[in-house]
Amino acid sequence: MSPNEWKNKESYSWEDLETIVDILRGPDGCEWDKIQTHQSLRNLLVEESYEVCEGIDREDDTLLCEELGDVLLQICFHIGIARDRGVFGRKEVLQGICEKMIRRHPHIFSENACDVPDWEEIKRREKGERSLFDTLNRISTSLPALKRGEKFYRKGAPLPKESSLENATLRYGAKLYEICRHCCDEGIDPEEALNAYLKESLATCTNLK
Repeated sequence: MSPNEWKNKESYSWEDLETIVDILRGPDGCEWDKIQTHQSLRNLLVEESYEVCEGIDREDDTLLCEELGDVLLQICFHIGIARDRGVFGRKEVLQGICEKMIRRHPHIFSENACDVPDWEEIKRREKGERSLFDTLNRISTSLPALKRGEKFYRKGAPLPKESSLENATLRYGAKLYEICRHCCDEGIDPEEALNAYLKESLATCTNLK
C-alpha cells in the first residue's frame, strides 16, 4: 500500500495498526522505532496509562479516546517485539486473556449454577500460592508505593519489628505504611487522598506570584 493510500483510508482496523507498527519497526522504518525494546518502552507505557486515568478523572471522552489509542499502540509495540523474539504474538495474548476471564467467572461461563466466586482464592490457586509470603510476593513491585502498601495491608501483611527499623528511610517508610493502614480502615484510597491534597494545594497557588 502506498503512503497516500495509508493516509486516505476511510477507517482503520487492529490489523492496520499492527501493520503500521511493523512498517515503523522494519528495515526502512523510523530509526527511533526500530531500536525500541520492552525495557525502553516501559516508562512510556506507564505514562500513557496515567494519561488514560487523567481522561477518566476529567470525564473527557475525547482525551480518553486518544489516550486509549496510545495504550493500544504500546501494546502493539510490545507484541511486535515479542513476536520478533519468537516468544509470543497477538494470538497468545488474546488466548491468555480470554481463558483467564472465562476461568475467573465460573458463575457466568458454566452450565451449572454457582455462587459468585472468591476471586482472590481463584488467583491463589492459579498462581500456586501456599503461604502469605507467596501472596504478598505476587503484588507487583512496579506499583506506586502507596498503592502497594494498601495491597500489603489488605492481604494481611504483618508489621516489621521496631528493632528492624534501624535507619531513617525505614522509619519514614513505617510512617507512610501506617497512613496507608488508616486510609484502608476508613475506606479511603491513599493515592487518591494524597492527590486530592495536592490538588487543593495547587488551587491555593492560583493567586500567588
